[in-house]
Amino acid sequence: MQRVMSQKEQPDGQACQLVAVAVDKDKSSHAAFRWALDNVVTKGQTLTLIHVNTKSGHGDDARDVFVPFRCFCTRKDVYNKDVILEDTDVAKAIIGFVADAAIEKLVVGSSSSRGGFVRSFRNSDISTNIYKGVPDFCTVYLIHKGKVSSMKNAVRPAPAFSRLQKQIQGLSSVRPDSLDHSHKNDMKDRNFLMPSEAAFAPRNLQKEDELIK
Repeated sequence: MQRVMSQKEQPDGQACQLVAVAVDKDKSSHAAFRWALDNVVTKGQTLTLIHVNTKSGHGDDARDVFVPFRCFCTRKDVYNKDVILEDTDVAKAIIGFVADAAIEKLVVGSSSSRGGFVRSFRNSDISTNIYKGVPDFCTVYLIHKGKVSSMKNAVRPAPAFSRLQKQIQGLSSVRPDSLDHSHKNDMKDRNFLMPSEAAFAPRNLQKEDELIK
């Protein structure tokens, strides 16, 4: 059973920040994910993976997006929490989630060295909207080919209460097969779906490794 540490149990006895990565099937988001693992999360921490599903009725396809990321979290001893946001406006969905969940660090893949967002969204304004729109308590990193292309530091602390952090802590005492999936929409105002059944599925590390290359 996967156990998620609470913040008080994190390394050095310090509370770890809530870190999220926007993910998709695009190579840019894979590079951003790997950068986040190497630079902004530590062993035992939980990394939140955010995917915006812009096509209604494609829930299974949306959940499949997370598959190749899990083996890398396992290798780094990092826990992953999968989030599916249902919205046709990608930037608005991510900004809203960051605000609701009190995310303190957000990592976004860029297909351009000037900070363009992942190519699959086909909208050069998305990264700019995210960059400008996230709350000022969140540090934003735009990653291009494994390097930071743009960064905006937080200017104030995040809210002390986070519903996402409460969920992460709660998973430590809940058996995977006892999760009440009828409560997936506990943040209905943002169509926040958590956790997916696949998050606790047996892992084929070799296969997933090949998918993310």
